[in-house]
Amino acid sequence: MNHLSAPPPYSGMADFVASNLLDVYRRQLAATKSLVDYTVLSVALLTLGLILVVEIARHKIDRRAHGRPFAKTVLEQVYRELSTLGIVEFAIFLGHTYAPNFDLEVEAVFAKVHFLLFFTAIINALMSVILSFVASHISYKLWVR
Repeated sequence: MNHLSAPPPYSGMADFVASNLLDVYRRQLAATKSLVDYTVLSVALLTLGLILVVEIARHKIDRRAHGRPFAKTVLEQVYRELSTLGIVEFAIFLGHTYAPNFDLEVEAVFAKVHFLLFFTAIINALMSVILSFVASHISYKLWVR
């Protein structure tokens, strides 16, 4: 940043940062004029909204699967895969955050392979559901005739 002026003595460091660095990012320091930043609040509300939508969808899916053993088994497998994905991604997040020499290239390859395996499991579950519907439809036609 070539447009910076020389920093003043330590007592005026907050004003120096506010006038030179923070104007670029349109933010203010607490030591200068106050500015309400709603970024954290908006991300929290967006996250809560997403969780609410997912929970409503999950509740409706669970209610539709009630009394159907095959559907319950498939749903349990999908939930197990999702929880495994969450646990592994949380471990990667902890390693990324707290490990001093965490290799990002290895993490990127691991994440791609892990998501590939996750999507393979989900596609397997969907294919099982489709196969079940087709087989039950064909067997119903054969036995009713």
